[in-house]
Amino acid sequence: MATKNGSQSLFPPHLKVQRRSDVVRTLRRRIARFELRYEISTAEMLDRTATGEMRETAEISRWQYDADFLEDLTGDAAKSTAGSGSTATS
Repeated sequence: MATKNGSQSLFPPHLKVQRRSDVVRTLRRRIARFELRYEISTAEMLDRTATGEMRETAEISRWQYDADFLEDLTGDAAKSTAGSGSTATS
């Protein structure tokens, strides 16, 4: 596929390529929304799903995927993006 200047593009025209910083920002925002909705940190969600204490729904799976992808991009282990961590009480 040729670009405007005649060089070959590696990506098909329908594929939207985002800057890494934009992807990281989007992932952090989505993860923060999950943490606020469930009132637990990402690390706690990962622990709870691993032990079976928390059911792995489609939404929780998306949260896990986002956390894994963010870790792959940044090297940050699962930690709260919402600020001070877990706000839930047991």
